[in-house]
Amino acid sequence: MNKIDKVNAGMFKVKLQKNPPSINVLDSNKVPDTYKIAQEPKIDSKKLLSDVKNGVVIEGVELITDRQHLRIL
Repeated sequence: MNKIDKVNAGMFKVKLQKNPPSINVLDSNKVPDTYKIAQEPKIDSKKLLSDVKNGVVIEGVELITDRQHLRIL
């Protein structure tokens, strides 16, 4: 099979790059406490967004609808 890892697409180039080493935690209960970081409660952004979009007024947040991002197809 022909392996393609670079593509010249005219105005830009696309290249596959190997990721750096990473860790997959299989069971966080078995990891020693020295590797654990205490954290404050996290905000459930998806639930917040859903509720605000449905008209719920929540102090301390605002709905942003005028941003854009670049998508390469």
